[in-house]
Amino acid sequence: MNALTFNNVKLTPVSQNDNQVWITSKDLANALGYARADSVSRIYDRNSDEFTEDMTLNVNLTVSNKNNELEHTQARIFSLRGCHLVAMFARTKVAKEFRKWVLDVLASLKKTTAKQREVFITACDKLAINNTLRSDVYKSVANHFGYDKPVNMPVDILPQAIAYVYEELLAQEKAKNSKPTDKEYLHSMSKRGYDHVNENCRLIREVEDLLFKIRRNNAKAHGSFETLVIHNI
Repeated sequence: MNALTFNNVKLTPVSQNDNQVWITSKDLANALGYARADSVSRIYDRNSDEFTEDMTLNVNLTVSNKNNELEHTQARIFSLRGCHLVAMFARTKVAKEFRKWVLDVLASLKKTTAKQREVFITACDKLAINNTLRSDVYKSVANHFGYDKPVNMPVDILPQAIAYVYEELLAQEKAKNSKPTDKEYLHSMSKRGYDHVNENCRLIREVEDLLFKIRRNNAKAHGSFETLVIHNI
């Protein structure tokens, strides 16, 4: 993540591969207006029982010294929630303003960016084909996860939302290509057989009526016609 800035004070995030923003106690002390770099560490020492592991860690860092040489050092780092708690204990003039700033940063990090939503939008567009308006699909999926629109979905929800959309696409495709069940097939074949029998019965009745008329009017014609019918059956 890029550096954060509070009141022209640069805070360089420390990566921990956990999707959180971590700030060193030195940067935090500087942002809070302390003259001593260890002021935040002392605040932590006095109130350590109120911090959890997702608020602060003691880690090994590789940093540049005054001579621009790399050296390894131990440092305490704080997540943004940890930074907020430190600021609650701080008594500097900017502490209150810093607390508000941290909350604003946390809120902005929860929302996804347009770039992050590209895969989600593409999936929703596929779901909308021959189905409904794209905007309705976007809103429907966001509502499924408890949000009014995709822009308000946090980063950690986005992969779940994408997976949900593709599950819906697979369900649609399966329904489109599915074959009728055995019960449906038997019902269909039974109906076709019933219709076929009825049609044959109708034709037989017509032939019988015709034979009766011929027999009544012309016995010779009847014999010739009956012979013709028999030879062609």
